[in-house]
Amino acid sequence: MIDCCDPRSGSVLESALRMLLIEHEMRPPRTQYEMRAVSGRHLARVDFAWPELRVIVEADGFAYHRDRRAYLRDRTLGNACTLAGWRLLRFSWEDVFRHPAYVVRSAREVLTLAAATRHPPGRPAGTGQDARPRRR
Repeated sequence: MIDCCDPRSGSVLESALRMLLIEHEMRPPRTQYEMRAVSGRHLARVDFAWPELRVIVEADGFAYHRDRRAYLRDRTLGNACTLAGWRLLRFSWEDVFRHPAYVVRSAREVLTLAAATRHPPGRPAGTGQDARPRRR
């Protein structure tokens, strides 16, 4: 149980979602992962990431995501992740606590799909270009 603790967890919802994923053998390899653009510019910090698969899972509690500013920030994050070739799932408190089977099924499906269509590290999905800056 101790090895499941993560002091970086931002909320009870994040902890519950992480434990649900771990319970179903989908332990996120990264928590509070810093997303960066190809240029190296900071895009966002996301709750859970599987960088080798380009999958992100977010726990969206109402208290933090209910105002206009948060709404716009969430849209910007989702678009930035998609443009960078990542797949993003968002789960609410209700999803995690009332519909855990839906959460597990969705996470397993996106991880399976991502593994089946994996791109080489450093290459955005849908392009043949290296995502890392070129050395001169």
